[in-house]
Amino acid sequence: MNGIDKFFNLSWNVIRLTVVFHFLSLCGGFVLGIGPAIMVLYKIVLSTRNEHQEPQFKQMMQWWKEEFIRGNQYFYIFIALVVIFGYNLYLSLQMVGLLWFVITALLIVCLVASVIFFEYVLVFHSYYEIGVKDNLKLAFFSMFLSGKSFLFLLAATMILAVVTWQYKATYLFFTMGIFILLIDYITKFSRENIERKFAYDEED
Repeated sequence: MNGIDKFFNLSWNVIRLTVVFHFLSLCGGFVLGIGPAIMVLYKIVLSTRNEHQEPQFKQMMQWWKEEFIRGNQYFYIFIALVVIFGYNLYLSLQMVGLLWFVITALLIVCLVASVIFFEYVLVFHSYYEIGVKDNLKLAFFSMFLSGKSFLFLLAATMILAVVTWQYKATYLFFTMGIFILLIDYITKFSRENIERKFAYDEED
């Protein structure tokens, strides 16, 4: 496959993932559809990579049903964190003084970390068969395993958010597809570290 073919193949995957996300989100009236829709996107990526074929529509709907509860659990844990830190950040910005400056800085860090935390939760849920509590703990500690991965995730998320804000049409066809493929690529190092750790523990 030459460079042009790879480019068109990647573009098609991005558009396909994004359109599927919008459709599955609509199936849950957005309020209850976004969480499971994001989970399904990752299943599509893994299925296409491991089985070398694109899943059919019927399979996607089955995944959406299977991920409905867990997807909404994770999504609204993330939303709760964003609301809590975001609201407190809004309040702290109304205050003056060195102490409030420090508190504001810490809240900004927590808000940013919440986004990265959700991205790790999404990845680990898709790759490993683990419960909610174990996934949350694994995602939390993984943020500290590699500062490089954390910064890359942060930079990629911010750039994608800015581009989407400036060119809102990209949200319809590109944003979610790029988002899923980016976090899959960037978190590869963290996944390899975890898998090596698991393999070492099994040998012991």
